[in-house]
Amino acid sequence: MTTLDALHEAIDSLKTAGIETAVTDAEWLLEDVVSLLRHQLYLQNRPLTDKEIIRYRTSIKRRCNHEPIAYIIGSKTFLDWEFVVDTQVLIPRWETEVLVNEVCKHSCQGWGVGIEIGTGSGVIAISLAKILPHIKIYATDISPAAIKIARLNAERLGMSDRIVFIQGDMFSVLSGLGLEGSVDFIVSNPPYILSKEMKSLPQDVRDFEPKEALDGGEDGLDYYRKIISNAPNYLVPEGYLTFEIGLSQAKSVKELMQECFFNIQIINDLCQRERVVLGQVRRMCSLD
Repeated sequence: MTTLDALHEAIDSLKTAGIETAVTDAEWLLEDVVSLLRHQLYLQNRPLTDKEIIRYRTSIKRRCNHEPIAYIIGSKTFLDWEFVVDTQVLIPRWETEVLVNEVCKHSCQGWGVGIEIGTGSGVIAISLAKILPHIKIYATDISPAAIKIARLNAERLGMSDRIVFIQGDMFSVLSGLGLEGSVDFIVSNPPYILSKEMKSLPQDVRDFEPKEALDGGEDGLDYYRKIISNAPNYLVPEGYLTFEIGLSQAKSVKELMQECFFNIQIINDLCQRERVVLGQVRRMCSLD
C-alpha cells in the first residue's frame, strides 16, 4: 500500500462516516504517521510499512468515530507553537488567539505580574509569557490533569520559570501568595456554554472535550460573575481584566463589569463575531 492508496482508502472511510472534512483530515493524519508534508504525500507516493498502515488505519477509525484530530495526534498548533493536548483539556482554537493578542496590545513595560483563571493546556499563559518576556504569570485550574499538561507544555517551550501553575478552584488557591492589589492583568477563557445547549454541541466537542471546561451554567455566565467579583481584589488600579466570550454574551459580560471596571471594550474576531471583552478596574473598587 502506497501513500496514495492509503489516502484513497481513508477518504472513502471518512466520507462514509459523515466526516465533512474527509480529504484534509485524511491528509493531516497521514502526515503525522509518515512525517511528510502534504504535497509530499502525493509527489513521493512511497510504500507504507506494515507498522505505518496499522497506525494510520487506527487513526482513521478514531476519526470516523468523530474524535478530534488534535486528540488523535496529541498536539495542536496555537499562534507559533505546538502544544500537547488530550481529552483532559480543551483543544486550543484560533479564536482564542484574539484574546492573547488583545492582552499583548494593552501591555506595557511596567507590567510584572499576571493571572490566568482556568489555564487548561496552558496555551494562553505560555503564549503570553513567550511574547511578554518581562512578566510572571500565575495560572490556576481546578483539574489536576490539566495542570499536569500545562506544566508539560511550559517545560517543552522553555517557560517553566515564568509561570506558576496551581491546581485549585479559581482565586481560592491564590490567597496567601501576596498577590492582592499587585496584579497588572487577569485573563480568562472560562466555560461559557449554556447548560441547556451542551447536548446540542457538535459530536466532536460533546463526546470528547471535557464538559467541566465548557458548561457555563444556566445562562453561560456563572464563571464571569465569579471572576469579575474577585478580580478587583487582585488588580492594581487601572489593571486589565480580559475575557473570551461566547456568541451573544458581550453585552451581558460588559454589564457585569460596569460597576467596578471602566474603558470596557468589545473586540471582534476575524469573522467579525464579538469575541473578547476587556476593561480596566476602577480605583478602590471591591465587590466583596
